[in-house]
Formats: sequence, structure tokens, C-alpha cells
Amino acid sequence: MPMNELGDVTDDRGHALGAPSGFNSMWQRLMQRWKKAGNEGFTEHDIRAKAASDVDLGHAQQLMDHNTPEITDRVYRRKPKVVDINPKSRTE
Repeated sequence: MPMNELGDVTDDRGHALGAPSGFNSMWQRLMQRWKKAGNEGFTEHDIRAKAASDVDLGHAQQLMDHNTPEITDRVYRRKPKVVDINPKSRTE
């Protein structure tokens, strides 16, 4: 059984060290199904960046709880992805 530097086998909340998280297990199962359905995988960090990119910079800064808008803009704001919705029309 894993131990921390103090020799404990549980964390400060009484959970076993090294035990899988219920949330992480559920997230992995959902991602497997999502990808199997033909979708592109994403992470929790992608969700945070999506939330910051879909609103104006001031609101994004508040959502991310950053002191300056520069960090929000540099780290979390993503450029819109341009998707060609009718690729056949260009080749014809």
C-alpha cells in the first residue's frame, strides 16, 4: 500500500493514497465512449479554455479568477477554429 512521507496510508480526508478517483474513472469511461462514437477527445482544461474563449475578456478574467486580463488572454483564450462546412463546393 502506498505511503506518504509521514507513513500515512490515507490522505487528510481519509481517502486511501493511490486509490483511483471516482471522478477520474467516470471521466475516462465517458471519454472512451465519446471517442468510440467518432468524436475528438478533450480534457477538463479544454472546457475551462472554452468557457474563457466564449465570453468577453473581462468576463473571462472573472470566470478564471485571474488578477490581470493578460494571463487570461495568454493562457485560456483560444482562437476560433475555422471549419469549412461545405468542402465539396471548393473542389467542383
